[in-house]
Amino acid sequence: MMVIAAASVMPHTGLPAKTARSLGWIVVADGWANVLFYFASNFTENRSLSFGPNKHGKQNIFSTIGLLPAYVFGVLVTVAMPIIGWKAFENHQTANKILEKIRDATSATNGSRDARVQHPTKTKETIIVDPLTTSLVKSSFKSIGATPGGENAFAQSFYAILFAARPEIRQYFPAAMDTQRDRLMRAVGYVVERLDSPETVLPLLAQLGRDHRKYDISDDHYEVVGEALVTALAGLAGPELWTDETERAWRSAVELIVTTMTEAAHGEPGPPTWVGTVLNHRRVLDDLAIVRLQLDQPMPYAPGQYVSVQIHSRPKMWRYFSFATPPNSDRIVEFHVRRVSGGWVSPAIIGETRVGDTWLLGAPLGGLGVSQNPERSRLMVAEGTGIAPLRAQLLDMARLGDNPRTHLFVGWYLPLRPLRS
Repeated sequence: MMVIAAASVMPHTGLPAKTARSLGWIVVADGWANVLFYFASNFTENRSLSFGPNKHGKQNIFSTIGLLPAYVFGVLVTVAMPIIGWKAFENHQTANKILEKIRDATSATNGSRDARVQHPTKTKETIIVDPLTTSLVKSSFKSIGATPGGENAFAQSFYAILFAARPEIRQYFPAAMDTQRDRLMRAVGYVVERLDSPETVLPLLAQLGRDHRKYDISDDHYEVVGEALVTALAGLAGPELWTDETERAWRSAVELIVTTMTEAAHGEPGPPTWVGTVLNHRRVLDDLAIVRLQLDQPMPYAPGQYVSVQIHSRPKMWRYFSFATPPNSDRIVEFHVRRVSGGWVSPAIIGETRVGDTWLLGAPLGGLGVSQNPERSRLMVAEGTGIAPLRAQLLDMARLGDNPRTHLFVGWYLPLRPLRS
């Protein structure tokens, strides 16, 4: 058996032909030594190589003529297998040389084109998320969220595991994590609820992948985040809820999320961020400001979309604002910002922004768009700064030749007055 194993392994060792032949002769010598040793030991014990029982009443190696062919076959195998191994190894080497010549010729023909065989990589189309998977993911996530403090405990556990595994990732997050934890739960909840509707959730994940390029993160960071997510869920779910099937379901869902985001990030040719210079800051109300900026390069966005913004005085605190203007050749964008009580960024934008300040903008997000079917009327309803994306759409419609009938309703708050008796 040792001879057969050695002979079968040699062609795949990648050893030079001379070394393989030397090993082959060693294997042959070892095989013959085993046979001769058996004969010698049998002869020493029996003092003869008779064809009958020895003096102890035991059968020796040639106790019956019927066993002789088997031992002859064994001797032949001992000699033949290493030889077969050498030939297979030499053929393997010859085939490799021919293949290398073909690759060199193809490379010379196609210039810098790489002709090496590439192993297929996983794409979002090849990841299976079936109804059972989505059911297990939804039910387990709802069960964790239904426990007292479950959502907050999950967010805290996730970030604790993530930062413990990769401390350098902490630099991408703000010092105050309350808002970040809320965003995490909203994002995970949104994806989980729509996991069985890929046509809805995959475009959003692709947008997030393009937007996350602003953090200058790598594919390895995505893998670490996915593992931290699964670990946090498993710790909160407990052994009864977190079965092997549940873990497999979550890993499939996480793999789909990570693959979709990384594919979109790698496939986006545009820059990860844009720089906007403040041209005008108008405080129209005590808690409301209109800010106009000029971008350093064109940004391809659709009227109705929004974008993440970071101001120079609040680093790593990204906030999302809708465009109030459609794309234009001057690269000017406008945002309507209302102050959030107790907020970190909006008060600074309203009270501290000056002309000449620079903002950092991520990739455009959102799916709010205008249907181009002129036969259908359009209804728009907004309140407060929610009018900004609708304004961008209306301005864009004014440049079109044919538009449907459009109705716009704007709501606002009025102070309550006591009724007269």
